[in-house]
Amino acid sequence: METYTRELYRALGRLPGDWEYVGFVSREGAELDLNWFPGRVVESGISGENRFAWAWGELVQVGRAARRERADLVHAPATLGPRRTAMPTVVTMHDMLYWSHPELMTTPLYTAPVKWMEQQAAGNAAHIITISPTSQHEISKYLHVPIAKISVIPLAGQSPAGVDRSLAGSEGPLIIAMGNRRPHKNWGALIRAAALLPEHERPRIVITGGGAMTLLPPSCRRTGWRPGSNSEGGWTTPRSRIFTR
Repeated sequence: METYTRELYRALGRLPGDWEYVGFVSREGAELDLNWFPGRVVESGISGENRFAWAWGELVQVGRAARRERADLVHAPATLGPRRTAMPTVVTMHDMLYWSHPELMTTPLYTAPVKWMEQQAAGNAAHIITISPTSQHEISKYLHVPIAKISVIPLAGQSPAGVDRSLAGSEGPLIIAMGNRRPHKNWGALIRAAALLPEHERPRIVITGGGAMTLLPPSCRRTGWRPGSNSEGGWTTPRSRIFTR
């Protein structure tokens, strides 16, 4: 979601038109490099590390700040948003995992509050953006939002500048799976899917992020692969290598 926010506002800043952007950010966010944001930044005074203060900020303070700034539109880019605003609000909701797969959430205490906050954001939103048809249907199903009120805009990004593409494919097909190793990332499904390919077509898989590796070896064993340690600290298979960073 952080990457989405940066890339979206960087792109919006390049669009023609007489737009003024004002960003309402946490104390920690205000200390970061925000040169990607195409406008003025207002520090909220709220710590994003304090879950309760952050929740209050999302629900109430964002709307108040927008009213003080006389904003014409509020965009909440990270699934949650204000409970009530005097102006139209657009919310980008990335998924409905707290509803569809609550058993995968690592902090069960947050499940019910987050679901309630998502209901509030959706109820206030004039429109919702999401990243896939699956998420569109789940938002409609769980939050009772009309499909016509939800636009699907797939995620996209620009190719990094300065990449030497002559090195691409030197070791055959490669899948880079980026993120943490929490259960909802479902890395086991990736390994099981790769195992369905003929051995000579299986890709090299690189799984990034920290956390326990407990999900990976059992997934390998269920596929018939023979995981073993290698010099790069990951796991190896007959035709595929699974590295972890």
